[in-house]
Amino acid sequence: MAEITDKMGGLSGQWNVVFDSKGRVSFKPEWREVSKDYVVQAIPEKRALVAYLPDAYRQLDLEKRAEYLQRDLFDSERISWCSASKLSLDKLGRLLIPAYLRDDVLYKTGERLALKSSGNCILILPRKLRRKSRKKKK
Repeated sequence: MAEITDKMGGLSGQWNVVFDSKGRVSFKPEWREVSKDYVVQAIPEKRALVAYLPDAYRQLDLEKRAEYLQRDLFDSERISWCSASKLSLDKLGRLLIPAYLRDDVLYKTGERLALKSSGNCILILPRKLRRKSRKKKK
């Protein structure tokens, strides 16, 4: 990743959203200013989407992208890739995920997602919910 300029820079962190009925995901306001265009790729076994800045996507070949994601984001041995598409944010900063990418990761309307910035990409994952305490009030 050293050869890529880190445009996301200090815009790290997590943004929790709900996958809406039209298949859109809202981006964090600060991230919207970095770029309106992203190359989105599915990772089905992790139920994840990765939204790359276009320059970063062009500079990293498939092997380097897989190595980066395996080592730094998933701590995983193997990642298989599906289709990638160039997508743009709408005026309200939402990314419309096409049906074929939604099918790859099995997102459903109303599902809670977490968007995490990591270098030159944004990882979109199902959000793990904390269990509510089952203690009864006396």
